[in-house]
Amino acid sequence: MSSQTSHSARRSGSLPVLEKPEWTDVPFDKDYAVTCKILEEKILLVEPRGFASYNALKSSREFVDRVLHEHFGKAEQFVLVEDIRAVEGFSKRARNFFIEHITAKPQIDGLIFCCTSPPLSLGIKLAFKLNPTAYEKHLVLDRDQALTVARRILAGQEERNRELTLAAGNPPPGADPVRDSDDDFYISTLARDGGITHYSLLEGDVYHIQPEGKLRADSFDQVFAKHQERIRAWNLRSNAYYLVMNGNQLTGSSRKARQQYLDMIKTLYRDCPFCMFIFYGLNDVMQATVSVFRPFVSFEVNVVESFEDALALIGRHRQARANPPDKMVGEKDTGDSTARYVDQLLRHVGCINWEMKPDEYEIEQIGSEHPFKQVFDAISIISNDLNEAFLEQQREKKINQALFQVSHAVNTTYHTRDLYQAIHTAIRDILDVTNFYIALYYPDSRVLRFPYFVDRVDKALPSLKLDHKKSFSLTVEVVTGQ
Repeated sequence: MSSQTSHSARRSGSLPVLEKPEWTDVPFDKDYAVTCKILEEKILLVEPRGFASYNALKSSREFVDRVLHEHFGKAEQFVLVEDIRAVEGFSKRARNFFIEHITAKPQIDGLIFCCTSPPLSLGIKLAFKLNPTAYEKHLVLDRDQALTVARRILAGQEERNRELTLAAGNPPPGADPVRDSDDDFYISTLARDGGITHYSLLEGDVYHIQPEGKLRADSFDQVFAKHQERIRAWNLRSNAYYLVMNGNQLTGSSRKARQQYLDMIKTLYRDCPFCMFIFYGLNDVMQATVSVFRPFVSFEVNVVESFEDALALIGRHRQARANPPDKMVGEKDTGDSTARYVDQLLRHVGCINWEMKPDEYEIEQIGSEHPFKQVFDAISIISNDLNEAFLEQQREKKINQALFQVSHAVNTTYHTRDLYQAIHTAIRDILDVTNFYIALYYPDSRVLRFPYFVDRVDKALPSLKLDHKKSFSLTVEVVTGQ
């Protein structure tokens, strides 16, 4: 091991850290810099930040190699921790170089990425699959997890934390290399009403969509305009790319939004045809919606459990397109099996509790291989949509009843106190009015008075004199428009 001059060694808690000024925040471009640290003598921590172009990344990896040679020499083994949480993105050529450079290191005992960005995480995950190595590779969310895994690797423990580990495995059948491009980026993000959507291009023909938050119909024009922009920017050829959508981060959607989203997918296919659409991570309602939607479109639609399943399906599809198999004639179901399926369908319908939400009661789960699967899914959607329509109708009914009660009180009460009490009572079925007040504003005197006030704690609320200073009262802000 070479001499370690001009350095500082310190401890963060019980963690020995070796740092040097010449290793700290070294710039390689106006938007990209790297810091290196040695942790516990055997762990190399690399902390890049900013956006990595190919030239900047190549220069930075040469710098990291010099740090490796200076501290570890050519033979000593180590664990490499790449903390890329501050990285804003890579060009595709930079990403390819990055993975090839790291996987060519014979000294690495283990490789650990710290990453919280969904698009970057998927890129790393795909790189793990396409670049098998003899050492362990892991993807974790923070530094503490990375150090825990690194210590386990260094101690020679074979047990792996399955929640943190992404096994290298073999590349999916028929996988194509990622196309090189200096100017084309494989990550794009759109902030939309109700959430955010990540777009990424993997393997050169896998267009991956990751919406987060709630699906809102009023944001779909913006979302699908972004789709078309990315398809043109990435030069995806008609019927030669795969559309993959992750539903894990969706927090909700209305019946109208789900239907409109699927209709816009059909429009996208008409304008920018793809060879397959794959969903994964969907909840039961979305799965059922897609299943019923499937027979009414001219393109292939599939629902799988995970991203790995989606890649495997794409690999099989590529092979099938390259080598079409002979058509197999399946056996017809006998009359007895059909009758059994019909009985199962009737039992399924009989078990539905039409007065409860679908997720509030248990019902038999039907496998994808069942010949009546689409019928079961249609029934589930009908149940869910009827429930949504019923709840919406009930709410509208309560609102109309409240408006009628208030109108009736205006015409029949003689004292304002009785009117205020009637208004309070009328809206109890719509809002939580345990704490409730009515405020009157007198603009001439700039005074806010509370003739009706009900609270579980306070007995009354004094009048407020509005001055020119900014008030901390929400009521005052509503009245004054500040």
